[in-house]
Amino acid sequence: MVVGEVPEPVDLLVVGAGPGGYVAAVRAAELGRRVVVVDREGVEGGPGGACLRVGCIPSKALIELAHAYETTRTAARAGLRVAGAEVDLGTFQGRRREIVEKLGGGVGGLFERHKIRYVAGELTFSRPDRAAVALADGNSSFLEFKQAIVATGSRPFELPTLPVDGERVLTSTGALALEEVPATMAIVGGGYIGLEIGTYMAKLGTKVTVLEAMPRLLATYDQDVANLVGRSLKKRNVNVLTSALAKGVKEKGGQLVVEAEVEGKTQQINFPTIPDQKLNTKGIELKATSTAGVPVYYYVKEGPAALNGNRLTLTKIPPRAKFPVKVTVVAWQYGSSVEPKLQTAEPVERSFYLVK
Repeated sequence: MVVGEVPEPVDLLVVGAGPGGYVAAVRAAELGRRVVVVDREGVEGGPGGACLRVGCIPSKALIELAHAYETTRTAARAGLRVAGAEVDLGTFQGRRREIVEKLGGGVGGLFERHKIRYVAGELTFSRPDRAAVALADGNSSFLEFKQAIVATGSRPFELPTLPVDGERVLTSTGALALEEVPATMAIVGGGYIGLEIGTYMAKLGTKVTVLEAMPRLLATYDQDVANLVGRSLKKRNVNVLTSALAKGVKEKGGQLVVEAEVEGKTQQINFPTIPDQKLNTKGIELKATSTAGVPVYYYVKEGPAALNGNRLTLTKIPPRAKFPVKVTVVAWQYGSSVEPKLQTAEPVERSFYLVK
């Protein structure tokens, strides 16, 4: 422990204030637990997580807009003619902010009613039962907890070969913030997020190409589901390239050119691009500490985690894993990092639950 570091005792710590975290926190409070929720995104936006602010909720609002626009173009054969229908994404962005602020306020209200303490800051585990939180004002808060739930969600996956510039190479967050409908778009990754974006952009009139490295779309889903989505994309003239690996991007003649290896052959495609998503576990890690100069050792007893030197990090979760996924870590002092039986002090065991 650092001199001057006085940890606050916490019954249940929830890391992440998205739909996994805040629902778990509210239910735990209903069952009598004293809950503290920490969320790094809350520094700017409050509770709700990426789903509410830059993911699911804004996407559904844009899907509703896209569906309405597509209907104005396809309903003529049923007798409905709408002249001069236009999409104004600038106006949509204002509407999106209204929806997000209203729903975020609702989550805050749930916390207040259930007496859940909400902390906006960046959390790092320093021991299996202790965490440090870097607050927005530059100070730090220290928490000592009995149990923790890790519900950190995901973030846009940035490929080294496709550096995001926020203008033409976008993340899924950037796609939701567009002020104008682009004429063309390439989406790198044929998972559900990429295909959701591709579908509503196609409905808005964008010519969309999807590049998926696996032999088929939605590789972790049943084939029947993938086939159904594939037919919907074909209906909207979305160009789907499977076994297609995006290798890089460059500017050529005023166009953004994506270089891809498709079934072993190199192709060049002109588009703005949007990469897929990855698990948002950056910074959620355990580091070895010491007490009075004596090392504390850790080993993973259960769950998708691994030790890398003195650091424990979450590893890849199987696509069909049943959530919540349990990770159990055991720590002990005065012993051997190789042979736990040589320990001379009682081990401390802590479990974490990963919520999808």
